[in-house]
Amino acid sequence: MSCSGCTTNGDNVINLRKYKNYKLPFALSLSKGKPIKIKKIMLEFYVYILECNDGSYYTGQTDNIEARISMHKQGLITTCYTFIRRPVKVVHVSTFASRGEAIGAEQQIKGWSRKKKEAFIKENFDLLQKLSNAKNNAKNKLKL
Repeated sequence: MSCSGCTTNGDNVINLRKYKNYKLPFALSLSKGKPIKIKKIMLEFYVYILECNDGSYYTGQTDNIEARISMHKQGLITTCYTFIRRPVKVVHVSTFASRGEAIGAEQQIKGWSRKKKEAFIKENFDLLQKLSNAKNNAKNKLKL
């Protein structure tokens, strides 16, 4: 049996996460010279938006979307914003290659107005752009 991020050669399991910076000959030396298949580690990170029963939106990020959504729906985290606003409905999920990208997107979305979030959820990118431009124009007018 192997885990995500490991390679197997029969019963030999080699965890490549701690050897990610080494070249193939090093990995082969770990397997005692026997050829092994090297599986590239591809973790995905997610940003999600939930619509709560009071109509508000909750934005979060995770590396295990199924487990995280389940936690919200079951109310497993009593201190979470969604706990008293259940049931919740998933209205958007985006995938990112790194946790940093996901955290950046989460923070950006959390700073948006309700109208911008709704345009994003509906994938109305023209309206999202107009709302962004309107906010930027309003900020520029205040600076004058």
